Amino acid sequence: MTFICPTADRRPARRSAPTSPDAPETEPARRDRPSQTPAARRRRLVLVAEVIVLLAVVAVVAGEAPRLLSTAAGDLARLADPAPVALAEAAAFEAVSLVAFTQVPRWLLRRGGVRIRLLDALALTLAANGMSILLPAGAVSSTVWSAHQYSRRGASAGQATWAVVASGFVSTVTLLAVAIAGGAAAGVVGGRAAMATSAVLVAGAALVVVLTHRAESLTGVGRRRRADAPGPAGRLRRAAVRLVGLVGEAAGQRAGWSTGSAVLAASTLNWLADAACLAAAFWVLRLPVPWTGLLLAYAAGKLAGALVPLPGGLGAVEAGTIGVLVALGSPAAPAIAAVAVYRIIGYLGPLLLSAPAYGWARREPAGTGPDEAVGEQDRSGAPAGLAA
Repeated sequence: MTFICPTADRRPARRSAPTSPDAPETEPARRDRPSQTPAARRRRLVLVAEVIVLLAVVAVVAGEAPRLLSTAAGDLARLADPAPVALAEAAAFEAVSLVAFTQVPRWLLRRGGVRIRLLDALALTLAANGMSILLPAGAVSSTVWSAHQYSRRGASAGQATWAVVASGFVSTVTLLAVAIAGGAAAGVVGGRAAMATSAVLVAGAALVVVLTHRAESLTGVGRRRRADAPGPAGRLRRAAVRLVGLVGEAAGQRAGWSTGSAVLAASTLNWLADAACLAAAFWVLRLPVPWTGLLLAYAAGKLAGALVPLPGGLGAVEAGTIGVLVALGSPAAPAIAAVAVYRIIGYLGPLLLSAPAYGWARREPAGTGPDEAVGEQDRSGAPAGLAA
């Protein structure tokens, strides 16, 4: 018998030519490509729907904008004959807000034995406000400058840091409390929900304070750890040691019940007086005040301004305040006009005072400094116990 074995084809397989990205897709590749999943199709449909809704909103706004702006301009024309008493009230409310805001870091520093005159503290506040509006990265620049000015007036680095950071923390907590109260007044948040949210806010603030005080153990790190290595590594380590020691010293500061209560009250008064200035802006134009949603709209505008990195929250404050007022039923044109007046008083007014306030703050401090009973400080600003 003869067995016939099939022989393998020894010819080398032909390689397909590489396809360029611009080459048309062949029919087999089209068949092999997996079909689009339902989830991907749904995402595409949602995206198309969002674009359509956005375009519709833009079209509506573009159609209504001329009418709204024309009506708002008519309301703003009332500034030619403003209510003089209301204008004085608005300016007074803004002045009270400014003084209350200034007292927060001033009282915190006084608790640590550093006394700053009220006029000097007001000059520091106005100058820092101008920096935050006019300079790039203004919030950071004004914060660093304020801490430096506190140090010039006798505060140690830790005390100055504590005053700045604690002031910002207290302002944030009290603004959130004002927002919760405004939501309850507007009926957006129910009574039980408002109480529960307030309890969470208080518990969260207390937890942050407790955890911050735990960092006090870092105070003596500059004495326990030596950072005398030469070169860049030594400089980096020395900077880290100084930073950790600064954090520990700042965490070691205590406000106490009396100072803490006064600081919370002053911070709350700052927000409420500023909201009263917004209400007075309606009176200036002889417009009815939308009391129901005023506090919530004010807090929403302030929170929007804090979240958007623009000088003084420009644009974000106005959009947040007007948006909430209109959403709660206020006519758009009067809201636009009143918020414009409010921003002229609360934004441009302090800004115009920032230049003379900066010149005053640059003067050599007089009549300020730490109380001798609190403890000596060396020339570098560090407490005597930390002086290496």
